[in-house]
Amino acid sequence: MHDRELLFDLARAAGPVGYEDSVRAVVREALAPAVDRIDTDAMGNVVGTVEGE
Repeated sequence: MHDRELLFDLARAAGPVGYEDSVRAVVREALAPAVDRIDTDAMGNVVGTVEGE
C-alpha cells in the first residue's frame, strides 16, 4: 500500500472516541507485510513487532 492510499484509507475510516475499530483495522492491514507480529493492547494501541536476535 502506498503512503497516499494509506492516508486516504485512514481519513475515510470512522473512528470517534471509543469506537476506533475501523481505524485499527486499517493500521493492522498496513503493518502486516512489514512485521512478524501484530498485537493490540488493553488501551487499543496497535503494536507491530519485528523479531530479531
